[in-house]
Amino acid sequence: MKKFSLFILCIITLFLISCSPKVECNKPYILVGGSCCLDTNNNQICDKDETAPVKENPVQDTPKSEPINEIREVNPTEPTDEVKETAKVIEELKKTTDNTLSMITEGNKRLKSYKCVYTNPILNKPYTIYWKGSKIKLYSNNQLKFNSTVVYDTILFDTDKKTAEAYCLSRDAGCKMYLTKVADLDFGKAYFNLPSDWPLKITEAKKIDEITFEDRDVVRAETNIGIAYIEKYYGFVYRLENENGKWECVDITYNTLTDSDIEPAFV
Repeated sequence: MKKFSLFILCIITLFLISCSPKVECNKPYILVGGSCCLDTNNNQICDKDETAPVKENPVQDTPKSEPINEIREVNPTEPTDEVKETAKVIEELKKTTDNTLSMITEGNKRLKSYKCVYTNPILNKPYTIYWKGSKIKLYSNNQLKFNSTVVYDTILFDTDKKTAEAYCLSRDAGCKMYLTKVADLDFGKAYFNLPSDWPLKITEAKKIDEITFEDRDVVRAETNIGIAYIEKYYGFVYRLENENGKWECVDITYNTLTDSDIEPAFV
């Protein structure tokens, strides 16, 4: 009886299968489980069952910065009137001052002593100058008066001690006593500018030309104290000319004096 029942059940199942409608799927669809599903990539898997691939954004290389070789000039701000005026003064100074100043400075370092005959518009008579640093002897062939009765012809200066001593050393001066100190003079009143003092007063100098003076090479220059004639090696001012007159030193010898030449000596 059981066998008969099982047989009848199989017959009924086959009948139902044969009688059910046949499902057909057209591409790009496929048949899965009695129904059609989309398969666009033809891999026999429904697209809905596939996991969508994660799109990875490609890593972009950070562009390397190129080395900057160009130096960019920064435009300066407009200079003030004060800056312009300062620059103008400097340029004018460059025009009016050349290496004459350094020639004087360096030359004076070589000068240890000198002797010359000195004339100037202040004195009405020439002096023979014996100069050796701070010790100076001035000798005049003419009689110099200390007062109505005392005369002298020689002055000894010590510029360090600021002293001035009057001596009478020549019979021609009419001295009553020879080789004798006559008096102490007032240094401030007795001393006057000598050729060795002029370089210290020159702060600006512009070369005019070069000449020969007493067989020496000389630069003639326009300075702040007048036209100066400057010996090139020693920086010695032979002559100075300005509105007040002319100062001049002639018959010059350099670096030959000793201490004894400065001491009082009978003439």
